[in-house]
Formats: sequence, C-alpha cells, structure tokens
Amino acid sequence: PAGLPNTGPVAPPADNGIDNTTGLARELHSDGLQALQFFLDRRTNPLVSTSALLRLAELVLTLNSFQFNDQFFEQISGVAMGTKMGPSYACLFMGHLEHLVWNSYDGPLPSVYHRYIDDCIGITDMLEADLSRFINFINVFNPAIRFTSHISTSCVNFLDITITLSTITTSVYYKPTDTHSFLLYTSSHPQACRDSLPFSQLLRLRRLCSEDDDFLDRAHEMLDFFRQRLYPENVLTSAMHRVQLIARQEALSHIHRTPKSDRVKLILTFHPHSSLVKKVL
Repeated sequence: PAGLPNTGPVAPPADNGIDNTTGLARELHSDGLQALQFFLDRRTNPLVSTSALLRLAELVLTLNSFQFNDQFFEQISGVAMGTKMGPSYACLFMGHLEHLVWNSYDGPLPSVYHRYIDDCIGITDMLEADLSRFINFINVFNPAIRFTSHISTSCVNFLDITITLSTITTSVYYKPTDTHSFLLYTSSHPQACRDSLPFSQLLRLRRLCSEDDDFLDRAHEMLDFFRQRLYPENVLTSAMHRVQLIARQEALSHIHRTPKSDRVKLILTFHPHSSLVKKVL
C-alpha cells in the first residue's frame, strides 16, 4: 500500500478537461490492469465481462483523493491503504509477474518456490553466481518492483517465522522495527478483549515454535512484553497455563465453529458502561 510519498497535489484541469494526474495514475497502473486481464480472461465461467471488471478496478485504483494540511491530493501510484481489492490486486500482479519471469528467463530457476502475497521463499541447488544472476534479473524486470533477498544455508526468515534448515525447526521471527506495542491494559477497551490478548499471542507462539524449549523461552519473553504494557500477573499466569495445556498439533488444527444464525447482533460504540445495556435488552 502506498501513502503520502506516492501522492501529488491535484493538478489543474488540462485543456481537454481530463486531470493530468489521473492520466498518469492510469499509466502507472497499466501493468496491474494487464495482470488482472491476464487472469480474468482465463475464467471458465465469466458472469461479468472482463472489460467491465477492468473498468471498475481502474476506477478504484485511480480515483483516490484526500485532504492533508489544507491541501488536496490525488494518489497517483500504489494502492490506497484499506482498499478491499488491495491484497487480491497484489497477489494477481505478482502472479502475472512470476508468469512473465518464468517464461522469459533463460537460466536455472529455483527448484522450490512459494509466495504469500509479496513475500517469497525458495530452495535451490544452483551455484551462488547463478542465484545472484536470477535475483538481479527479477529486480530489473519491472521498474515498480524491487526485491530484497537473504541467502543462507543455515536459516531463513519468512513472514513471522525463522526456519532452521539443518533440523527443519521453526521459531517466531520479529522484524527489527517491531516495538511490541500491544494494547495498553489501561486502554478503554472491553475487559474480555484485553484479557484475551496474552492468550492469543501465546497461542500464536505455540503454533510457530516447533520445539517445546524454544516455545517456553519465547513465551516468557512475550509475557515480559505484556508486563511492559501493564497487564496484571493473574491475567498473564492464566493465559500461560491455558496455552501449556494445548499440544502444538492441536494448536495447528483447524477449529470449525458453527455460526449462530439465529443470533441478533446489536453493535454499539464501546463505552465502559456499555455492559449495562445487557440488563435492558
């Protein structure tokens, strides 16, 4: 997603009545729209025409304006933060890019390659010189995309896990910019919301850490993060006790919850006295 760095002040209308920045935005999104067309044309049951969907996507991508510091801006590059189609658009863009790279590169390719949106991981037995050539090739293939890479024969970080290659074990990974700024316990949020956070984060560690000793070390580290956010010891102790009763395989299992279709929901803005509404309804 792009923010202020990829925006520019709205230009005055051109002679033809079309905003110059809107035209530039269309040009910058041309590769993305080509990617959408590439996959939309391969649908087996196109209920809506490709041209109609492309036009709607173009409107979403190019008509984003906002006000900042008493000036109006129009976003000319990237995808507006919070746009619902953003993750799908990124996946399709990268999928199309991979298709083009795989069909145009004349050297050896990674033997294993996987991607989650725009984070990639691969395994290869090619020479380091060949791998560097491949990385350089994909970095100049499209001017809008730049890859950062880490090559290792011992361990690699992917998303929020560290994978140790010699034993194929996993542990949690935090980016250097992660400040662990969890919700303050004194924040005006529902009690259940605050009390559930330590358990949910410890359960996440239970899934990510493949070794029990490593899980315990990272769990105690996590509890210290919550202590810094003023969480009481009884909440932390209870969360730790609950998670320790869950085996890792059980934590990794999908839990199917049947929705309560007959339940009528009343959604209100939170207030410390909101619980009193229950006594009225």
